[in-house]
Amino acid sequence: MAASIPFISALFLLTLISQGHCQCDNVSNFIISQSQTGQKIANKTEWNVTIKNDCLCTRGEIKLDCTGFQNAENTDPSVLKVIGNECLINNGGVLHGFESFSFTYAWDTQFQFKAKDSSVECS
Repeated sequence: MAASIPFISALFLLTLISQGHCQCDNVSNFIISQSQTGQKIANKTEWNVTIKNDCLCTRGEIKLDCTGFQNAENTDPSVLKVIGNECLINNGGVLHGFESFSFTYAWDTQFQFKAKDSSVECS
């Protein structure tokens, strides 16, 4: 019995460590940055948006709050699909831990995108 205590303790410690590496929920741990591309589309400034999954977990079905979003550029819906007040990025595909995804849009001013929802997969 005494020999099994170190084994059980080690197993418990490994469980805690593995759980600690995947502390992501469905909306936090995204870094969204934007910059001007230097291009004009229909006389509007073109913006490049980069969304980084700043978490070890894989995230999919990433949706942004797009309430009030306007775009003068024809954006491929597999890249950015506007559905009501939500935008689905990357056709719902996954961003693995610390990967980024980018898209462009054109408008007079920068739009403040915010993560709204995603699925989370932890291994």
